[in-house]
Amino acid sequence: MKQRKYSKFLFFAALLALLAGCSAAPASSSQGNASSASEASVSEAIDISQFTENPFPEDAELEESGEFNGVPADAVEFIGTVVQVETISREDPNAPTEYDILMEDSAGEQIRFSCSDETATDVPFSEMAPGDRFLVKHSSVTTRSLPPMSPAYQFSIIQTDEAQAASSQEETERLYVADAAMYRGVVQEFAVNDQTGNTVWILQQVDGTDFGFPELKVEISENTDLGPGAEQVGNGSYVEIFYGGKPDSNNQVEAIAVNRLESADMVIYNGVLKSIQGDSEGQMELESLDGQGTGYIFNFDANTQFYLNKEQLTPGTKLCVFHSAASTRSLPPQSAAYEVRLYVPSSASNEPASSLEESSSNS
Repeated sequence: MKQRKYSKFLFFAALLALLAGCSAAPASSSQGNASSASEASVSEAIDISQFTENPFPEDAELEESGEFNGVPADAVEFIGTVVQVETISREDPNAPTEYDILMEDSAGEQIRFSCSDETATDVPFSEMAPGDRFLVKHSSVTTRSLPPMSPAYQFSIIQTDEAQAASSQEETERLYVADAAMYRGVVQEFAVNDQTGNTVWILQQVDGTDFGFPELKVEISENTDLGPGAEQVGNGSYVEIFYGGKPDSNNQVEAIAVNRLESADMVIYNGVLKSIQGDSEGQMELESLDGQGTGYIFNFDANTQFYLNKEQLTPGTKLCVFHSAASTRSLPPQSAAYEVRLYVPSSASNEPASSLEESSSNS
């Protein structure tokens, strides 16, 4: 590469000098005199000894090859949150370990990235975990599968102020409807209202939560306001809906507004309270219900909604925490708590443990 550029540089310099020599020579000069003049001009214009090193910067080599820092010039950028990290087994133990990283952006679009230990990354793939946010530079070519898959060239972690991310309420564009009932659940399937032709979502609340009904049918009409990413709702999406009145005889309501949330396992944590510090602002440490999973520290402040008496916050109490999808990389991780409720197992009675009035009072 260096020798080729050096030769190219000499060629153009000689050509320019030749043209300059030709224009300066009298019209009656012979071809031999013109050649001698051009050679003298080249000799005076170029000091070959100064080019013992490549005169072109290294970045110029990368740009000419169509790459910069090993990333193709036509690479596409994707900013999102890790949903799942899967290690691909290979028969050859000496081959680089390969990974399948499922990520999701703020609009709910998902994409799988194929990569290996040789892929550039700020954080080892073996240490990546759901909730980590990255800027990914990847191939413009993707598969036609759902979600699509693409080869990744580089993972750059999106650095945040951990103290701020873990202790403050995030700014949010979620829609909120005052004086309306609220329900959160995972989309199980879709249906159609035969009378109106509107789409109906069949939602199921997740373990630990209680919004009045284990399952609720939600009709999406032209009057329903859709929050960010709500248009990409599909089976498995975790959504928040606001509605008025009470469910009809088919346990169906019409949504006033819809918010698409992060995956339930990223924003819902069920655990046992180990300790709590502070009153209106402080920290709660929880361990998993079975004591085997990852523990968590939740930071709370005046914006955190507690749907229980503070006297119930004693060690051993089972809690359900609705929290930010962002967390620190410390052990245990820390995150901001938005809502704290008593844990309600999914096997509990169909009778609501909390009223619709309580369910609708959160933000």
